[in-house]
Amino acid sequence: MVPLSPKGANVTTDNIMPSDLGSPELARLREMFLTPPSENSTRRTFRLTSPEGDSFEVPPALVCVIKSMIHTLSRGAGVAVLPIGADLTTSQVATLLGVSRPHVVKLLDEGAMPFHFAGSHRRVKLLDALAFRRDRDEQAQRALTELEDITVALDLPR
Repeated sequence: MVPLSPKGANVTTDNIMPSDLGSPELARLREMFLTPPSENSTRRTFRLTSPEGDSFEVPPALVCVIKSMIHTLSRGAGVAVLPIGADLTTSQVATLLGVSRPHVVKLLDEGAMPFHFAGSHRRVKLLDALAFRRDRDEQAQRALTELEDITVALDLPR
């Protein structure tokens, strides 16, 4: 567990980078989780076995999370696991949004995203930061579509 917040605050995450897994291990995980099941199999199941030999089936919802993580790692990006209710620092929000920390502070002061104070420090709920990112990305996609429509309507070169 790596602290996400300064001075050992309660928010921690497990970070996994592609370099943490060797190429053979990542290739094996891709083969196991991302290859479609065979034609004569309708559903693929996965089992975990403890060191004591106890075994149980991994729930399908957790298999979906693992598949998503493997897919992301296969593209060369890292993965972080955070609790949904986590409070993020402005620096963490900036990293999530791909902007500077001062820009995040400006957005918060303008009311673009809900936040609260922990002492004198601003904190943003993970879900609020993700909602802001989703809305921002959707707005950018709508603007791009509108520009494409204008380009077509005016018969401009693309």
